[in-house]
Amino acid sequence: MAAGFVLDGDILYKRGKDQVLLRCVGDAETRKILEDVHEGTCGTLAPPASPSLSCSTAMYNMVDCVQFLSNNGSKDGKPAASCCAGLEKVLKSNPDCICEYIKNNAQLGANINVTKAETLPSACQISAPPISQCDGKR
Repeated sequence: MAAGFVLDGDILYKRGKDQVLLRCVGDAETRKILEDVHEGTCGTLAPPASPSLSCSTAMYNMVDCVQFLSNNGSKDGKPAASCCAGLEKVLKSNPDCICEYIKNNAQLGANINVTKAETLPSACQISAPPISQCDGKR
């Protein structure tokens, strides 16, 4: 077993920096968790979002980008159309969330490839400020 991972039966966990076990989930389960959280199935987790798009909502809108942005990448090398639509929505509503997501991706369990993230706007044919302008992106 790779260092930092624990297998408990059929469930794989990654040990966080604070030694807390973080459950590893696949794409389908990730979508279900995000849907449950955003639909309120898990109860109220935060106050209602301000009129501008909150960053947690922004991440939900970009959930279809995870496959493209992961270190494994998408099979066809292009982001899904729904990923590009989510990116466009975030850029129009709250572009700072992109930087926030990149800065905090490891803590969020996303483990995105920052180099690939820099190519996302051009891959989606969307005009966006360079991700290199985010403070502390690496």
